[in-house]
Amino acid sequence: MATECLIGIDAGTTSVRVGAFAPDGRLLALARRPTPTDRPRPGWAEHDADALWAAAAEGLREVTEALPPGTRVAGIAPASVGEAGLPVDRAGRALRPIIAWFDSRAVGYVRRWEETVGAARLYALAGMTMDGLFGANKIMWVRDHEPEIWAQAAAWLSTEDWLLLCLTGQAATDYSVASRTLLFDRDRGAWSEELLAAAGVERRLMPPVGQAGTVLAGLSAGAAAATGLPAGTPVVLGGHDHLCASFVARGGRPIPIDSTGTAEALVTPTSAPPPGDPGLAAHVNCYRDVEPGRLVLLSSVAFAGGLVDWLRRQVFRFGEEVPDAYERMMAEVRAPLRPNGLLCFPEFGRGASPRWDPEGARGAFVGLTHGHDRGDLLQSALEATCFSLRHNLAWVEEHLGVAVERVRALGGAVRNPTWVQMKADVTGREIEVIDLPEAAALGAAVLAGVGVGVYGSHAAGAAAVVSSGRVVEPDPERREAYESLYALWLRLPDLVGPLARELPDKGA
Repeated sequence: MATECLIGIDAGTTSVRVGAFAPDGRLLALARRPTPTDRPRPGWAEHDADALWAAAAEGLREVTEALPPGTRVAGIAPASVGEAGLPVDRAGRALRPIIAWFDSRAVGYVRRWEETVGAARLYALAGMTMDGLFGANKIMWVRDHEPEIWAQAAAWLSTEDWLLLCLTGQAATDYSVASRTLLFDRDRGAWSEELLAAAGVERRLMPPVGQAGTVLAGLSAGAAAATGLPAGTPVVLGGHDHLCASFVARGGRPIPIDSTGTAEALVTPTSAPPPGDPGLAAHVNCYRDVEPGRLVLLSSVAFAGGLVDWLRRQVFRFGEEVPDAYERMMAEVRAPLRPNGLLCFPEFGRGASPRWDPEGARGAFVGLTHGHDRGDLLQSALEATCFSLRHNLAWVEEHLGVAVERVRALGGAVRNPTWVQMKADVTGREIEVIDLPEAAALGAAVLAGVGVGVYGSHAAGAAAVVSSGRVVEPDPERREAYESLYALWLRLPDLVGPLARELPDKGA
């Protein structure tokens, strides 16, 4: 009897990762390819769509060839970044490269939303704040700046949708990725005619929308030839990579997930949005989860790993050729850990919830003396991300009316015990470490398993692959020591923001 496995594709910012998993979550095989990225101008970034599909197809072939003999692939699902997209023609051919999620060419279209819809109405319909990176702005940019391409467009596809099209020949998307276009009516679960009209986008251009974990179609003959998989292998709707990862990390429980990578995000599941629209000012997006019947609150916590990497390059002067750079950096943080008289404002060009002020998002170190060294700078930067996490947890508690006593943590930070302990000490909450190095791919694979009936429900699938992790308790003495420092840290936005707005940009 053949052994079954499930495959998840994680099309991320820097790499395309394909993982094959046993139904209990064990990683059976993994393939990685760099995400093909070009930067034609400052602030612009694009992915060659055919090269992206080739990376996924090669990864699928590599993974399936590495599986034990007799293993059958029961289903495939993709997870992807949320705001990237491209137009395709009637034959399903890419008309231009995918505009990356972090590409800033279309941020000026925020003014159009302000004039036509307004921030409050936009948030009421889509659950999204007015951010220039969302997909609709990229759609309008292509329409206005590349009319010869736009005239051929038969559909606009996000990255997940493009992969589904390449796998099956059918265009589709799921609720979570549709939400990141800014054109999706969260409560109705359908494209918003009002938002489409405001953007000047025809409804025919948007793909059919469905629940993550729903079978779309079988693998096409062309995709079978490219991947080595049997034609007809079920392909299932996946979702936004952040939500695929947090969904599986919850293990079927409604617990907040702190995900720390280049940026840090707090993903809090909820059955209903907070009363009113408090998330609008706080820049906390509230949209459809990959799990049916749930919404998520997505809070932007801090620059996090990106700030640590900046310190690696600019302060510690460790290059890419230093394999143990981060271990050597952490060795310079003094033990036993305790506050060192420094405060860091971690918004090094990236705003954070719930005090959202992108114009004032500059970084700062306050309290420096000749007695401080680079280890102190690193410690205060890590503490700052923890202060921001605490601030966001307090916002969630206030607006959802629940007490958050434990947070599950995943991402690069969980491999840093000092950082994890600091999260517990600063927040005063238990931090449960879930070590899922391929969380987004595993989440997509579980969604594939839900679609093909390996699991009886989304929650059952997540519970089957993740149960519990290592719990880190706050240290009472350090928790008390951080109380007064946190109160001072909360004052930094009012001090740094006004100064930052008057500073010229670098090179001005």
